Amino acid sequence: MNHRIWLSASALLLGACATEPRPQLAYGLSPGDVSNGFIMSVLEACVVAAERGVTLDQMGNYRILRDTIRSTARPPKPGYTAWAPGLGQGIVEIEDGPGGCDVAAHGAPVGATFDIVVSALRARGYALQPAQASQPKFVTHELTTKTANGRSVRVVLTGNEPGAAGASSQFSGLSAAITSTSP
Repeated sequence: MNHRIWLSASALLLGACATEPRPQLAYGLSPGDVSNGFIMSVLEACVVAAERGVTLDQMGNYRILRDTIRSTARPPKPGYTAWAPGLGQGIVEIEDGPGGCDVAAHGAPVGATFDIVVSALRARGYALQPAQASQPKFVTHELTTKTANGRSVRVVLTGNEPGAAGASSQFSGLSAAITSTSP
């Protein structure tokens, strides 16, 4: 009996050693946590603020917090405020300011994360613009809408999977730029 347990444990150990090591995300976050934080930041914070014509400061979304752990090596753009979702803080970064709202993250599955954002925006009346040709492992989506109050909102999603040509990170990269113009 002990021999079987030892063989099973050995097989598990060999299997674990044979798998390729995956880079670890900071703060103990999983790729799913980062994906959920990115989705929340885009759909529940930046897009809502753009549709209403307000800043994140004016919204009072309890799930989006002032980013107090962002490194001083990565300060927000001048005139912008650093924010982060409660889930994903440390990896998902939001910058909100006069030019709109930008969300950046790394480590989440690009295709699956973007599919959720695109689907949710299309359900809210956003139109998906024709995609331009892109390189392998790079993804770009552009969506636009007119709100009930006449604002034009534009969401541009760009991302790359690990190993994309020209990408220097071992992680995927995701970004969203949300802008709006008044009537």
